[in-house]
Amino acid sequence: EGDCAIDLEAIPEILTLKQGQEVLHIGRTTILNMIKQKELKAFKVRGRWRIRKKDLEMYLSQVDKE
Repeated sequence: EGDCAIDLEAIPEILTLKQGQEVLHIGRTTILNMIKQKELKAFKVRGRWRIRKKDLEMYLSQVDKE
């Protein structure tokens, strides 16, 4: 999968915001802005953001094309 150094096999199906930040190597503000701007799909569970692995993979595959 290109030169993507992320081992997507090791990632859980549903990630916390913090895990998403770690995978993308970005800060909290950045990931929240990406979610607000609908760049990255996410959903809330009791007020806490969660990101589906497949949505993260979708985001990464779109970034690869740019």
